[in-house]
Amino acid sequence: MEDTQRGTGERDTPGLLRELAEYGVMVRSRRGRLSVDAPPDAPRQLLDRLTAAGRPVLDTIAAHSGLPGPAVPAAGTRPAGSPFPTTDLQSAYQVGESDFPELATAAYVAHGFEVPDLDPVRWRDALRAVLTRHEMLRAAVGPDGLQRVVPLDDDWGPVRVDWTHLDAADARAAFPGERRTAAALLPGLADGPQLGCAVYSARGTTLVLLCLRLFVLDARSIGLICRDLADAYAGRAFAGPAAPPGYFARYAEALAAHRDSQAYRNAVAHWQRRIPTLPGPPALPVLSRPARARFARVRHRLPAPVWDRLRERARGAGLSANTVLCAAYAEVLRRWSGRRSFTLTVLVATRAMLAADPAGTDAHRTRAWATSAARCCWSATARLTPSPSAPGPCSGG
Repeated sequence: MEDTQRGTGERDTPGLLRELAEYGVMVRSRRGRLSVDAPPDAPRQLLDRLTAAGRPVLDTIAAHSGLPGPAVPAAGTRPAGSPFPTTDLQSAYQVGESDFPELATAAYVAHGFEVPDLDPVRWRDALRAVLTRHEMLRAAVGPDGLQRVVPLDDDWGPVRVDWTHLDAADARAAFPGERRTAAALLPGLADGPQLGCAVYSARGTTLVLLCLRLFVLDARSIGLICRDLADAYAGRAFAGPAAPPGYFARYAEALAAHRDSQAYRNAVAHWQRRIPTLPGPPALPVLSRPARARFARVRHRLPAPVWDRLRERARGAGLSANTVLCAAYAEVLRRWSGRRSFTLTVLVATRAMLAADPAGTDAHRTRAWATSAARCCWSATARLTPSPSAPGPCSGG
């Protein structure tokens, strides 16, 4: 009976540690002994169970400490083509696109180009080469919520639009309207690929509309895609090797496994204790719900002299231009809301979370396709002030 009870306790240890984290209890192993940091209102019954568990708790922490961060396993450790989980940010995109039909909105980036002498066959071949090279562009989400990399159909190619009734000037004038509805070029999230393209052939010119779904892309990946498309169309060799097959799947699985680590659970505990002290969201004007939602970007271009002066002033204050822009964004929200303090949610790149390999770095960290981004709370009181950093939910995917 004693052995049976001990075995049950060992199996329940991860669950106990997760439950403690929800109450803000941080548990660490220090020199072979438990170190417990518990808030005053932590349930005594849970703390007593932790004390009674003893050795299994230390073994659980040692088995998956989560430090220094998620580690992508070596290739060949998973069957090719098998499903894999979505990252936190991908899950958010999926909800926004499928769970509320009347407000379903695809998040995407649309690029427009004018290429008067475009070779349509060479452009189709370039698109197919990039889709083949970067397998995450061919991801599709199944009804089980898992994603898979699907084959590229033999007949896939850009949509050809006949605008020969328009001259070059009229085509340029009509093109912005096509960009506003670029999401229509994207196949369903469950189908793939996560890229759509249309070629508009007018008299005297050709316009190209490229639509990239953010479900499989981050800012760095978009740059890589455009670079590879330019290289493929020009007939140049790609600038660098692609990530190995299955790399992103192993990355997503590493992030999912990291959620079972003690570093992640301690991060949950940290933020559970912080939540009561955080101010609420900015009180922005409430509009009636639209009959139909759409994804749009608002752009404003600063003249080069203004941008140069802004960067110079930022450097003089020891800040990056991005930090200044983020602070300006918070200041605008502060004026709209009328609140001096509020909490914002921003995206944080997670490429640097990957644990280094024995050679000192993950060779594919900067080429990990569609690196997950996470959300991090910031508090602003007249100026933007970052919350103390913590691993896991705050800084991890």
